[in-house]
Amino acid sequence: MLAADRPTKLAALISHPIQYIVPLLQRLAKRPEVDLTVFYMSEVGIKPAVVEGLGQTFVWDIPLLEGYRHKFLRNYSPHPHRQRPTAKLNLGIANELLLGRFDALYLHGYVAATEILAFGCAKALRLPILFHGDTVLDSNSQRPAWLRETFRRQFTANIDAALAMSGRARAFYQHYGVPAERIFWSPLAVDNERWMREAQERRGDRESALRELGLDPSLPTLLHVSLMRPVKRPKDLLLAFEQLKTPANLVMVGGGPMNEELQTYCREKALPRVKFVGPQNMSTLGRYYALASVFVLPSEHEVNPLTVREAMCFGLPVITSDRVQSAGDFIEEGRNGFTFPMGNVKELANRIDEVIADPQRLAEMGARSFELIQPWNYEVGVNGILEALGAVVQRAGK
Repeated sequence: MLAADRPTKLAALISHPIQYIVPLLQRLAKRPEVDLTVFYMSEVGIKPAVVEGLGQTFVWDIPLLEGYRHKFLRNYSPHPHRQRPTAKLNLGIANELLLGRFDALYLHGYVAATEILAFGCAKALRLPILFHGDTVLDSNSQRPAWLRETFRRQFTANIDAALAMSGRARAFYQHYGVPAERIFWSPLAVDNERWMREAQERRGDRESALRELGLDPSLPTLLHVSLMRPVKRPKDLLLAFEQLKTPANLVMVGGGPMNEELQTYCREKALPRVKFVGPQNMSTLGRYYALASVFVLPSEHEVNPLTVREAMCFGLPVITSDRVQSAGDFIEEGRNGFTFPMGNVKELANRIDEVIADPQRLAEMGARSFELIQPWNYEVGVNGILEALGAVVQRAGK
């Protein structure tokens, strides 16, 4: 339990203003028992920058800096735009933690040099550490297995609270010996309220939206949202679409290196009723969820795709490959969707046909998706953080 005489001072270190994490921080900052300060390592997302893999400048079009105290730390890295641990070297975090008189530190990752520095400073200052990372056992890390295992065990042994974002994250903590009393449920969520409200507002727009795209509104519509890269396997969906027994539309949302290849394939094969709409920002993405009937994600490696949660807020059945690690949290086989063996195009086509062939079953599966996503929300996440914060502060005698 948190102290009643004053708010508990919590420092949070985040890589950049993340469109899915900011609403959690905003809600946390509203709670009177917490005095939150967020430290950012970069300005990605609020200043136009070329997105790796997309090949074009992008900036989020929703407010990401409102409703909470925050500070951008100067990055001293000589190569800030590369994907490596030393890309973020924000030395000022040491001074902030030293002078800030915080009661605890919330970490969102453990790879960047700044995060390791903050971890070390917190240990030196005897600040309890709450870790809320998207951690899974089966990662695609290129580091030697022995080094990865050693580092993970040392790290998890020295955190005071492990905030589990998913079932796989809980399994990660358990595997590395984190005691049950130090694991707290704080699910990775999307803004359910916003997406569900938009789904309601767009309920009557489906037919007109499909006609504007040149698609048949009388047919079910498959939706794929991703950065079009080989790891997402978007071509598997095109190949499966060719094999469908039930006529359908297909809408592909996103940009990326495979975009031209995919569109060329559709032209050469004269695939009907396929529409590429390019990358969409947060304010326009809902239009495509609202016109869809089924969401499909055939990726060869995914940890916690938030597009699945967004699709479920719109009441869509979900079909993913068995390499989507969070599928067990969101898919009840045959009830709100299916998984299929990654790369098995025939099985993917069969699963899609099984969902869309019967309109009544399609509606029932969508309704079940909507039910399942309800508890995956920011309020549950905030409550988990507060429960963990109370436990670690009490344990530390602060």
